[in-house]
Amino acid sequence: MRVSFKKFILISLWLSIFLAACGVEGQQGKQEGSNITGTPQSMNTGNEAEEIKQKQERAERVAKSFPEVKSANAISSDGQLLIAIQVKQMQKFFTESIEKKVKKALKKEFEGEKEKIIVSHDLKIWLEVNKLKKAIKDENLSTKEVEKRFKKLDKLRQDKA
Repeated sequence: MRVSFKKFILISLWLSIFLAACGVEGQQGKQEGSNITGTPQSMNTGNEAEEIKQKQERAERVAKSFPEVKSANAISSDGQLLIAIQVKQMQKFFTESIEKKVKKALKKEFEGEKEKIIVSHDLKIWLEVNKLKKAIKDENLSTKEVEKRFKKLDKLRQDKA
């Protein structure tokens, strides 16, 4: 009985090491196949997609540079740059002034460009921008579909309900 217990432990150990090694290799294969830019290839050429992604990341960095801002999501379409921010809990009473400061800093950052900059502190906008960014990355949406969703987002932002 003692010998079979040792064999059981040894086989279990080897089996768990083998399965762990197989699992790590499978995850690395999935990551290599993902879309790096987060923008659909049908929407833009590689260079334009990279410029848009850099612009969005730059806008998020500027917004996050404020100590009052917890997180930021940016998306660009049709000559507009929409930045949705989340404000830290203790700063909720000052969201309007924080939004104005972020917008002013973003206008200064993107001074030479002709894009309209829109900043929103609304949580529903932040969630929808996040959802749209994931959809662009995962589903490879067409240009028309992205613009359509962006317009819906803009209408949602203007709705005060």
